[in-house]
Amino acid sequence: MGYDVHITRAEEWAESSARPVTLEEWLAYVGADKEMQREDRVEAVTLQGNRLGYESPGLACWLGSAAAARAAGCMPWFDWRSGQIAVKNPDREALQKMHRIAQSLAAQVVGDDGERYDAFGECQSESRAVARRSWWRALWPGRRKAGTPASDAQAGSLAFAVGDRVIDPWSNIGTVIAIDAGAAHGLGLVRVRFDDGRALDFSLVAHGLRRLG
Repeated sequence: MGYDVHITRAEEWAESSARPVTLEEWLAYVGADKEMQREDRVEAVTLQGNRLGYESPGLACWLGSAAAARAAGCMPWFDWRSGQIAVKNPDREALQKMHRIAQSLAAQVVGDDGERYDAFGECQSESRAVARRSWWRALWPGRRKAGTPASDAQAGSLAFAVGDRVIDPWSNIGTVIAIDAGAAHGLGLVRVRFDDGRALDFSLVAHGLRRLG
């Protein structure tokens, strides 16, 4: 199914119909942006030779993606659905374009799990799913007592450091880019840039990360 990122005005992208970017607004934007091309229909041929078609009244292609992507026919498709615009598996360049579009539409860029992306295509908030798992681990017997701040000693006792390669409990692999014992109101922070381009923050006291190698 892949990973979708959404341009939405709602806090929860699944509730976009309550605060919609209307189809008329989206089509007006597409018509005014020379990098966007309205298509309404896209076709693809499977490895077995079957031809598949997809139709949507708000489907548009971004013509400003990298030349290599255009040559390979892998240009990002922006699909208007129920008050929001979705892009499947966007790279950093596409995320940056999405942010520019969101600014024009008074909206924001939100991933499937609720994470927010900024103008640089960087993830600027931990997904709600990760936050819930971190909260549960923090309450697990033998873990940090609730309300007890992380310390520099805890940061120093980590099995990895900035620059190390790590793997999370769901087998996603990335590189540690920051460790801050005083962040998140004393819970501490470990920031990891994963190989798929996402940058996520984990609680220092309940990160679930393992060092590779």
